[in-house]
Amino acid sequence: MMEYQILSSCSKIRKEYENNPEIELFSEKINEIEEHLPKRVIEVFEAYKTPDETIDLVKKFLYEENIKLEEIIEDIKENLKNDKIKKNVRKYNVCKSSKLTVLIQGSAMIVELSKVSRKVIELLINISPVFTIEEISKIYNRKKDSFKDKDEYIKFTGDLEEKYKISQDDICIWKLYYSYENQKSGVLQKEILKETLEENKENIEVLKNWLSYLEKEEKNAACYLLYKVTGDKYFTERPCSTFFGKLSSKLKCSSRGREIKVDFKKYIMGEIPFEDVEKYIENEEVKFDFDIDDHIWNLPEDYSGRSLKLLFAIDQSSRILDSMIGYIEKNERGTVEDFIDILLEADVKHEHIVCFMAEEGEYLEVTEWFEKALIYLIKKEIDVLENLKNAFAEARVFAIKSIYNSDLDKETIKNTFEYLKDTSKMVRETAIEVLSKLSYEKLQEAMDVIKKYAKIKNKTVRMATVEILLNFKEEEEVKEILKEVFEKETEPKIKDLLVEGLEIDIKKLYVDENGYFDILLYVDELVKQDQSNKVKIPIEQLTKIRWKDKEEYIDEHVIKYFVKSYMESDELRINKDALLIGEHMNQKDLKEFVTQILNLWIEDGCKAKEKWMCLLASIHGDYNMLYKLNKLILELASSSKQKMASYVVKALALNGSSEALILVDAIGRKFKYKSVRTCAQEAFQLAAKELGCSVGQLQDKIVPTLGFTDVHYKEYDYGNRVLKVYINDNLQFEIEKEDGKTMKSLPKANKNDDEVMVQKAKDDFKILKKELKDAVKSQIDRMEEALSDFRMWNMDEWNELFMKNPIMHRLGKKLLWGQYEGSTLVKTFIYDDEIYDVNVDTIELDKDKKISIVHPLELSKEEKEAWKEIFEDNEIEQFFPQIKRRVFVCEDETIKFIEDFKNKKIDDTTFVNRISVRGWYKGSVTDGGGYDEFYKENIDLKIGAEVTLDEYLGVYGLGYEDVAAAKVEFYKAGTIERGSYVYDEIDEERRIKPIDVPKRYYSEILYDVYKVIEGE
Repeated sequence: MMEYQILSSCSKIRKEYENNPEIELFSEKINEIEEHLPKRVIEVFEAYKTPDETIDLVKKFLYEENIKLEEIIEDIKENLKNDKIKKNVRKYNVCKSSKLTVLIQGSAMIVELSKVSRKVIELLINISPVFTIEEISKIYNRKKDSFKDKDEYIKFTGDLEEKYKISQDDICIWKLYYSYENQKSGVLQKEILKETLEENKENIEVLKNWLSYLEKEEKNAACYLLYKVTGDKYFTERPCSTFFGKLSSKLKCSSRGREIKVDFKKYIMGEIPFEDVEKYIENEEVKFDFDIDDHIWNLPEDYSGRSLKLLFAIDQSSRILDSMIGYIEKNERGTVEDFIDILLEADVKHEHIVCFMAEEGEYLEVTEWFEKALIYLIKKEIDVLENLKNAFAEARVFAIKSIYNSDLDKETIKNTFEYLKDTSKMVRETAIEVLSKLSYEKLQEAMDVIKKYAKIKNKTVRMATVEILLNFKEEEEVKEILKEVFEKETEPKIKDLLVEGLEIDIKKLYVDENGYFDILLYVDELVKQDQSNKVKIPIEQLTKIRWKDKEEYIDEHVIKYFVKSYMESDELRINKDALLIGEHMNQKDLKEFVTQILNLWIEDGCKAKEKWMCLLASIHGDYNMLYKLNKLILELASSSKQKMASYVVKALALNGSSEALILVDAIGRKFKYKSVRTCAQEAFQLAAKELGCSVGQLQDKIVPTLGFTDVHYKEYDYGNRVLKVYINDNLQFEIEKEDGKTMKSLPKANKNDDEVMVQKAKDDFKILKKELKDAVKSQIDRMEEALSDFRMWNMDEWNELFMKNPIMHRLGKKLLWGQYEGSTLVKTFIYDDEIYDVNVDTIELDKDKKISIVHPLELSKEEKEAWKEIFEDNEIEQFFPQIKRRVFVCEDETIKFIEDFKNKKIDDTTFVNRISVRGWYKGSVTDGGGYDEFYKENIDLKIGAEVTLDEYLGVYGLGYEDVAAAKVEFYKAGTIERGSYVYDEIDEERRIKPIDVPKRYYSEILYDVYKVIEGE
């Protein structure tokens, strides 16, 4: 019988014996096993080149009943030692032989039935107890690395003593070996290790014997555990020897190496103070050049702390990070708070600890440890903000945000105000953000500091303080502070912020004796304390400006204040003070003045530091100024100054007039340079914010009428006759002749027509047809976006756009509309000359309810069928799918992202073209110049969507791959950083689960991806 035959036979005997424990029934089978078992065991010993003397002794023991093992075991062990097969006999490799492990398991199964089996177990237990017990354990109810449950473990350990006659010491050593090797497999193993160590903490020799079974790299960590349990310094000798050996060989010093290494060792062991080694750090180039985390946590804790203090002193942040990971995660020695306590006990400088936690937390994707560390430092009464000043800006931002996730004390809140003075705009904005989110009760704790900062000389700090206070403007105390600030403030930007934030009607504050707004009184108040002489442009050489409806020229200091309002602004925004002053200026003079300002800027090369001149010209310029700026945008972009061209586009949008917005819209759709084109699209958002309206409302302002009045006709004069041009319900032109007949194009001139007038009409009509085609396309796209984005109009806005504009009136007739109470649909309708419901009855709309394009998700099956029938019966052909639109619904609360499209491949060029047309942007370019993400964000909903492909694109261009949308995810808009080689990913904090996304937005995002894949 071979080894596995023996094991199989033993297994069958065991099962049969458990059912019927009559040993005579199995004697024949057992005799067969006993005949072959000793041979197979001896063969294994021989295969391992065991000394002949040992093999002879094993044979005698297994074959002769009168020899006791204790009589020969010492000789066996001595022979093995002398042969130097293994210095540690207890780990003799023969016991790891796959053949022998099978024989051990078989023997263990019938140990109470077979004398030979018992001898095999007894022999191997004495040679290598742990590995023999380990193999015996595998015949019990055990998974690969651990027992299935505690009851099975208890049964097994009881059998070791009673059934297999194994000593308590050997059982103890196996328990330690098993639980230590498998402690990461589950709670039971950790529990066994803890209990066994505690029960045997006085049994030092057994614990030492356990170490002999461990591999070299495991011994130091085990020694740490034994030292913690026993307090016996024997267990510190090995890890200390290893650590200091590494320190001596790997510590790099520029000179005096031996002296430094000796003193470092003495300091770590606590024999000399830190000052004795600090001198080396200040004057020498010293560096730890080994992975200290594998060794430092096997030392006594005070040694570890002093080692870390050295690492901090010589600025070895990567080694400290490795040590921190080793302490918390790899070795599971404690929490981040425990790690901080070790550093504090070692007297590591507070500044070093704070800066390290902030800088590493900002750098790494996993931030939880570092946030906890900073919060814990505050609880330990350490001034985090004070110790943070030498960290880099991003780290200061991380720290401020982290500590504001905890329960803040008064001093921390007060100290945060110091960061309003920070040199980094990013840090200042973060301080404003966190302070603005405080509860008013918390803010009150720092009110004495706030009052001081509201009056501070630094205008940037005053501005920040006002921004914070405006978040609490409903509170009486804050109202008084802001009122006092407003009365004394002379800085235009701050004044403007207060006027807007407090909704102050300037015209009611500065009135003459008759109660009318007095612009002179207002301006005098603005400039009376403003002695600034910063305006460098030659005001005196430019056109003088008169007051509106007067011949009186405005004083130069007023003009300077007006100019300075823009000059000192570092933001693209409308200055309310300057706008009000501009309204009271003679408009002809003002237009000439700002034209001259713009010319000065252009002549000086459009310098970035003087770009405010462009903003001033745009906001106060006339129609001619707008077209001058439009021309300048092309010139700048063509001269590789796309960044400046983009600035001018945004400045143009802030003019706010329909003419300006039409120019910006054209740039966003047609401009040659992509960066400028993208900027034009962003300009609408900027202008909307500054003008206090939505992007949709701005876009409504620029819907063309093409010269038609209301929804009627346009006339073309041929000299002898007049032709009327109408727009039909399919948004195409129809020309009505005098006899009432219609045609699609203007007729040729007849003998009575004026040929010059006819040609002029034809040229104009040719342009008109192109304009109609462009307008219809853009407005159809915009209406489909309005459907997706849930755009709403109030009654007046809707009437103005869809009842008076000839294009939108006809486009809207092909849509199903609804009135909404909040976001709930309460009424559906269509219109022609009147408003009709689903029963084709005329109805009145509620003036106080909003109107939007209905999404099919909001209709019941019956409503959808009814409206579908009405559209078909009336031959209303929709310009894009609405009622028949495909919808997507999420019903699974557990999913984090959508994988519905991952098996649908299309050509990469087609994918990129289609998804880009639908308003999606490419994600970050990563290693190798490739990218695999597209994203789209809804600013109003504050939700973004991201599509991740199953292949990277861009390395070799397009046309080489078939790709699929591997997953679609949702996230908080604006929270994912993107750019070249930016690796920011959607995490759990920023993720929005599909079930939590508004139903319409969810459906429309998936509809986008569906149309990209299917090509509909």
